[in-house]
Amino acid sequence: AYEHATPLNNPPNDAEAVAAALGRMGFQVHRVNDADIRQLTRELATFRQRSRQAEVAVLYYAGHAIQVEGRNYLVPVDAEVRELGDVSLSLVPLGAALQQLQSEVNVIILDACRDNPFEQELSRSATQQGRSLGSTRGLGRDESLLGGGTYLMMAAAPDAVALDGPPGGNSPFTAALLEYLEEPGLELSQLHRQVRRTVEQRTQGAQSPEAIDRLPPRPVYLAGLSLEPSLGATTSVAPSPSDPQAPE
Repeated sequence: AYEHATPLNNPPNDAEAVAAALGRMGFQVHRVNDADIRQLTRELATFRQRSRQAEVAVLYYAGHAIQVEGRNYLVPVDAEVRELGDVSLSLVPLGAALQQLQSEVNVIILDACRDNPFEQELSRSATQQGRSLGSTRGLGRDESLLGGGTYLMMAAAPDAVALDGPPGGNSPFTAALLEYLEEPGLELSQLHRQVRRTVEQRTQGAQSPEAIDRLPPRPVYLAGLSLEPSLGATTSVAPSPSDPQAPE
């Protein structure tokens, strides 16, 4: 569970359900819950080695992630941010995480655009230093982080907040993702469009998932067809309230 940030109800449920779905699709699944910064960076490095042997690598992350001065960060469970100087010491840059995916096709799914749990502390620190934080809502759209062969799917539009959903269930984004993820013959961009439409309908337009496509000019399927998912290395990271579990 988060030690210094707002608790979230559903990331453990989300990660478990997505991991199970990917396993049924033939992926080799490696799931990590409640990762502190040392474990998160270590597991990402391991994922880098595994992804080199895969045709498709999928990284699913559920939990807090924030943007600070235009850069996006994942929030480990032990992150404590009291001022701007803590950001580089306590958080994991999203760009660094993306660099660990070195497969032919890399898919990153982020259900992590909740409110910034450190917004007040960062705003106060920025004011004291005469700096501007820029937007602190959700995640920013930084396409420079993405290399070729990469597809990034975010739970909400840039600078917008995603909903966590009712306790004990799934977030609106992951619930929609689970409905379509295992559908054979659904090309990746079609998968995103189906998820986006469902989320927009169920949230009455309050949330609209975003995707950035840097894939080669050919169809990519996660469930059957085109590329063989059994070679894919996958990780689900859900740093939020749950009983700690060892990586599977």
